[in-house]
Amino acid sequence: MEEELESQTIEPMLDAFCGYANDTLALILSPITLLLIVLFNKETQMPTNYGMTSSDLLIFFCSAVSSLLGNSVRMVFVTHPHL
Repeated sequence: MEEELESQTIEPMLDAFCGYANDTLALILSPITLLLIVLFNKETQMPTNYGMTSSDLLIFFCSAVSSLLGNSVRMVFVTHPHL
């Protein structure tokens, strides 16, 4: 009976932690992936396949880096107290 009560209290916290960890990992990997696409844009043919210019990829990269910084601060003050 006690195990059942403990599992009910820990599961929502584990779900919140898994969501937080996945969001953080996606924030970190997004700029890295975009940087690799920028560096190897001829090999991936991303600009030609989607009708973009190479500068568009740089704008996406800068946007991902700026959202990484902003969302990291937001997660510390908004999400962290709820874990």
